[in-house]
Amino acid sequence: MRKDSLRFLADENVPGDSVALLSDYGYDILWVAKETPGLHDQAVWNWAARENRILLTFDLDFGRLLSWEETRPQGIILFRFVPKRGVEPGEKVLDLIHRGIPFSGHLIVIRKTGTRVRKLD
Repeated sequence: MRKDSLRFLADENVPGDSVALLSDYGYDILWVAKETPGLHDQAVWNWAARENRILLTFDLDFGRLLSWEETRPQGIILFRFVPKRGVEPGEKVLDLIHRGIPFSGHLIVIRKTGTRVRKLD
């Protein structure tokens, strides 16, 4: 997977260490906590969709937006675990990239026990 084809938008709840890790690996990543802290979920969703970014989040509220919004981010990665280290979510994303998991047009749910990939309709 080419680095220039993966553009991320990390929600405020994604640890800064994970954002830094993905940036250090050369990925285009913006972080809500740095760019526009306190941004409402709908605005984060619209931003990711408008800029064709993959949304990284721990926030389950994006699931409801998924069910009724026509415009969507390029993909969504939902973390469903409590990280022991701030870099852990970023490491999980890098692992998916190295394994060739498709991000575009997919909802990816990452748990401690495994990962589920679902095509967005």
